[in-house]
Amino acid sequence: MESAEFTKVSELNRHYNEVRDDIIVRHNVEKGTKVRLNNAIALYKNFDGQWIKMTSIKSDMINRLKQAELYNVDGIYKLKALV
Repeated sequence: MESAEFTKVSELNRHYNEVRDDIIVRHNVEKGTKVRLNNAIALYKNFDGQWIKMTSIKSDMINRLKQAELYNVDGIYKLKALV
């Protein structure tokens, strides 16, 4: 599954939860069960039409988007499930 494109941290959180819920449903895990998804979701950034994988750690994803917002760097991002 791939998320829609986004540019802000608030959108990242929403799309991250959607992709996470999709992974949980596809692996038949009951709701409310603790699940640890290590390297299961990757952040991609669009560079001149090419999607480049940036990171698969959520805290790094948030930091990258915060820095882009802080320095007014335009960027289009999306999330992709790796499992």
